[in-house]
Amino acid sequence: MKDILEYSKQAPNDYPFVYQDTMERVFAEDLNKVLKEYEEGLLENISKFKDDYNLLKDDVRYRTPNSYIRFYDYNDKGIKDLLFKTFSYTYRAGGQQAYRDFNKDESFKLSLNDLLEVSEYVDYKTKSIKKSYKNLITIKLMSAVKSKDSFDDFYSDLEQYRGFKKRSEESYVPPMPNRVVLVDNFSTREISRGVNNGRLSGYNRTRRIMIYLYKTRLDERVSTICSPRHNEQIPPNQAKGVIPQHRNCRCTLVPHL
Repeated sequence: MKDILEYSKQAPNDYPFVYQDTMERVFAEDLNKVLKEYEEGLLENISKFKDDYNLLKDDVRYRTPNSYIRFYDYNDKGIKDLLFKTFSYTYRAGGQQAYRDFNKDESFKLSLNDLLEVSEYVDYKTKSIKKSYKNLITIKLMSAVKSKDSFDDFYSDLEQYRGFKKRSEESYVPPMPNRVVLVDNFSTREISRGVNNGRLSGYNRTRRIMIYLYKTRLDERVSTICSPRHNEQIPPNQAKGVIPQHRNCRCTLVPHL
């Protein structure tokens, strides 16, 4: 196994065989394409509900939460398929790295527990993305019907968000959809998270890891989020999901036998 001191100098992005930068770039391109298709599908779907909109606008009795669902409830299969494909790949890449670290000459394959973990995470992230779009459509719809705007005015206002040129709060999953921010955050964080979780799964299969040590780079660029955790001991059953702590996190977990 690699010397523990060598590990302490590395971060997830340093593993050359997983080509993490390439994975991030490819995932960003694919996610941008999938979200663009999702947005266009949403708009096309909403364009069919002119009569429903006019009913909401003309009669306040129909303005219940359930009345808005059809406007934002749209097929998320494209998003789910991409996230599952990507997260599974990064998980396997990280697991293979762990096997190589232990000089284990075999392919890392996802176990049933690994697949369930990836699937649950995909569902969670898909719901987060869809909630962002739901917020936009619901707020625009409620505002428009309250102001008695025409359907064309409502649709035109909503359509301006295609391409996401309008800025929104730059959180991990924006409360209002911003494709640029969302794609950037997912590509830089989720690839790293998948590789790290795969590594941990591979290490744990050896049944030799007693504890993980949280390692920062110990330089002037270390964030205030990460710096207090340097050398923190983390049990194997609590290690998954710890890294990355934030965007462009350079920390790593060092296995301790």
